[in-house]
Amino acid sequence: MMDAINSRYKKIVENLIEMKDVVVPILGDDIFYVMKEGERKMSIHEYLLESFVEEYGENGMTKEDKAVVTNGFYYGLSKLERFFPDDFETDYRCYIRKANKQGWIRMEDTIKEFLEAFRFPLLITTSPFNFIREQLTTQNYVSYAYSPKSSNTERLENQQPLIYHIFGTVADGAEWVFDEDKLLEFLHSLHNEDTTSKGLRQYMESKNCRLLAIGCNLPDWLFRFLWYPIKSGSGNGRQKKGYWINSREITESFNDFLDNINFYTASEVKDILSTAVALIKDIEQEEETMALTEGEVCYDGFLSYASEDYLIAKKLFNQLTDKGYKIWFDKKGYAKLEAGDKYMRKIKAGLAVSKYYIPLITGKFLKKIRDSSSNLSQELDLAKEHYASFANPPERYSVPVLVEGSIYKDENLTSTPVTSALVEGWAKFEILPRPFFWQINMYSYSTEDTSIDFTL
Repeated sequence: MMDAINSRYKKIVENLIEMKDVVVPILGDDIFYVMKEGERKMSIHEYLLESFVEEYGENGMTKEDKAVVTNGFYYGLSKLERFFPDDFETDYRCYIRKANKQGWIRMEDTIKEFLEAFRFPLLITTSPFNFIREQLTTQNYVSYAYSPKSSNTERLENQQPLIYHIFGTVADGAEWVFDEDKLLEFLHSLHNEDTTSKGLRQYMESKNCRLLAIGCNLPDWLFRFLWYPIKSGSGNGRQKKGYWINSREITESFNDFLDNINFYTASEVKDILSTAVALIKDIEQEEETMALTEGEVCYDGFLSYASEDYLIAKKLFNQLTDKGYKIWFDKKGYAKLEAGDKYMRKIKAGLAVSKYYIPLITGKFLKKIRDSSSNLSQELDLAKEHYASFANPPERYSVPVLVEGSIYKDENLTSTPVTSALVEGWAKFEILPRPFFWQINMYSYSTEDTSIDFTL
């Protein structure tokens, strides 16, 4: 399929596939549109203009004024406020909430399919993150907002998958930046003592992330300011293999700026994203086909974990891989989806081609095991079923990894440290299967360690 890709953006598609785990998209509000029943598709700004005019009349607005509102992006809404200054923000929020409640606000299909197919752990947005969170179903996103009044030092890894709202705060319910006042507040903060979002920058640096500006209406000067809090203080400030994918034309000077910080640029948004989605689906289909093929055991272990512990599981997977083990791991994040026949077939096939079952034991793991409807509980049932299929069951099949410092909370919110004694106690009374957890050597694992003392 790659041979058929247009040479003008072949390299971008190849890089997106190769580095999908470290790409961080930047999303602007033009990835959304409004579609009322039986009416034409229109931009968010067009919808707001229509709403104000319907309620208050044109208030002296000319055709040229309306053009600035609909084509001026951030400035357009400031222009709109000049004609409707009384309770503008209140009305503004009412119109947006109404459109959202009615289901009129939608994400562009191409971009939605791309974000859902790639399941990025972090999205940076200059637009209303609650809309993104509601419309993307393949990740259980939580929201975080930059605060101009603080140093923003919170570690983002603890809030994955995450949507980071780079402009403004959410303390006052500000779910949408509607004019340059918020932008100026943000830009002013860059000149204070603390000039960066430290938590975001730390995340970007620790994972060697690549920025992907997509569907983004940020003008030249604004992107430079956005760049600053992300990259300030990080060496020479050069980005490796960033991407600016936009259907709009950009100036020659901005192209020079992007080239200087090593960004690939392209304007064929729909073709690039559609091609990347098709390719990633082809790759996943090939992997699934291989996993479903009956034959010899080809994995050393099957890593089982609660979806909330994905980051811990991924770190453990990387460390075991570095030690030379081949581990079956849900790298695409399918465990975050509701259980279905297709997913369970994939789990069953993965267990069939894995020598050992490796449960990552945390409080979340134990809680989900107690819930018979959870993916993890069904996954454990499949592991027990596979173990029972052995003509001569091996003495050692389960290799539990116990995460240090983990806490189990029961239905009464009583907290209990997760220890080997607790796990064995559950196995003794058959809350957990005995062959997997009773008198079994458990490996202790600290998320602060760079490796694990582990032998299969």
